[in-house]
Amino acid sequence: MSVTIENTHGKVTIPCRYIEVLKSVMGPVNLFLQGKALGTIGQKIVDGLSKYQKGDTVQINDECEFAHSGVYKIIDWNLSSKGNVYMFDLGLKHE
Repeated sequence: MSVTIENTHGKVTIPCRYIEVLKSVMGPVNLFLQGKALGTIGQKIVDGLSKYQKGDTVQINDECEFAHSGVYKIIDWNLSSKGNVYMFDLGLKHE
């Protein structure tokens, strides 16, 4: 099972085991996606997410929770790495 994020910039598939937080929230952020992964898998996820920018519209296909699939706009994102650990945070607003 995984979460897939895609638009014209490409497609990123993140296995559920690398997602720490996937939840609906109130306010300007309707969906918050946070996770981390080690080594080449983490680098692949972060490299894929780096193709997106704040303001991009993306299609989310959520096979982890089944409740968050849809079209979202990226309103906040943070990609980082510390050594061999790659981390990502995405704040998304439902379109």
